[in-house]
Amino acid sequence: RPWPQKQKPEPSLKSKTCCDDIWQVAIEKPVINLVAQVSAEGKAISGAQVQLIDMTGGKLGKTEAKTNDKGSKYDYSIDFERTYTIITTKTGFYPDTTTFTTVGLKGSQTVDKAISLKPIKPIEEEYVVEFTSEEPIRLDKILYDYRKWDIRPEAAAELDYVDSLMTQYPDMVIELSSHTDSRGDSKMNQELSQKRAESARNYLLGKGVAPDRIKAVGYGETQIINQCADGVTCTEDEHQVNRRTEMRIISGPTSIKITRQEFKKRIINPVQEAPAPAPAPGKPGQQPKPGQQPKPTPAPKPAPKPQGGRGSSDTFEMSSAVPSKKAEMSFESALVDFGTITKADTPSHTFWFTNTGDEVINIELVSGCDCTEIDWTYEPVAPGQRGYVKATYIATRTEKDDMNKPLTKDLTIILTNTYPETDYPMVYEVKFTVLVKE
Repeated sequence: RPWPQKQKPEPSLKSKTCCDDIWQVAIEKPVINLVAQVSAEGKAISGAQVQLIDMTGGKLGKTEAKTNDKGSKYDYSIDFERTYTIITTKTGFYPDTTTFTTVGLKGSQTVDKAISLKPIKPIEEEYVVEFTSEEPIRLDKILYDYRKWDIRPEAAAELDYVDSLMTQYPDMVIELSSHTDSRGDSKMNQELSQKRAESARNYLLGKGVAPDRIKAVGYGETQIINQCADGVTCTEDEHQVNRRTEMRIISGPTSIKITRQEFKKRIINPVQEAPAPAPAPGKPGQQPKPGQQPKPTPAPKPAPKPQGGRGSSDTFEMSSAVPSKKAEMSFESALVDFGTITKADTPSHTFWFTNTGDEVINIELVSGCDCTEIDWTYEPVAPGQRGYVKATYIATRTEKDDMNKPLTKDLTIILTNTYPETDYPMVYEVKFTVLVKE
């Protein structure tokens, strides 16, 4: 009889050669990405500094700071079951702080944080300032596009005012000088600054000023007025301080008086030399113990209004006047240089300050890089009394890419006190520079 029809074999889970098939399965570890977007008045802004601080358990942990001069987004990789504080600062804006937690989050995801900064509104006032001969007067509205020397509309308005002064003082001869920041080739910077100075001079000649009354000089990067020399890491705002045009009387009147309605730009977090209070009591170099309040010393008298000159407030520049507030930290020095050290060194510095306001200061938090150990006055600092923020740089924590080059490190000081104009916490900043040699 015929054989039954042959059945197809069931698929085998074994390989053709032998045994069971072996599969490798990779289990992806869940991750959390933080994306912070900075804006002001509904528009994205660049040039802010965003610090992410691990504050789990109420203790200061790892700090990661980023600056983006070309965009408004800041990306971080963060951990599960942690609490973080974000501090965002930018010159000309009130600082912002926000706290969030990743406790309870499951699986890979992105946490978006929208940060909105509030601009500091300028105050308009009228005043008289007297400038003497040989005293540089900064013309802050004379700005140029990158690598160009064309006169922009706002610069034209400033030069029109200079023209009116030349008419008011017919025997006055001035020098118009242009300066660049330290970035780029020094020879190219010299040539660029000369072209810019000559461009400003040519504008005034076109208004009818005699050629022998204006001397155009380009100084390039030879007269840097802050710490941003070659190789020093600085923000775009810090470099902008050095890109400037100045006017100086070289003959004619010994002084000129200017009456003008001008905007005075209020700057938060001034990093500058403050009036130095009396020395700390006790032996030189003696530091207070953590939590110990230094003995009170008289508050320094308010400094007189600057009368022009480099770095001072005058009718030409948007002067750095801090808004009135109840608490005021006045540092003896807000910038210190540790010099050149080795990885075995741990230099430290105490930034002393005086409360020159009329409200008790309470420091809530001081943050810095992982390479810095920080201590500060934990007790309230009454008006007229002194406090401190101490930074110790741990050179062994220096990243390999940061060796053998100048570094600038920031300490951000957050108070429980708030600005009168807003409910934002007051924020100050001090810095130190260091170069670690292998």
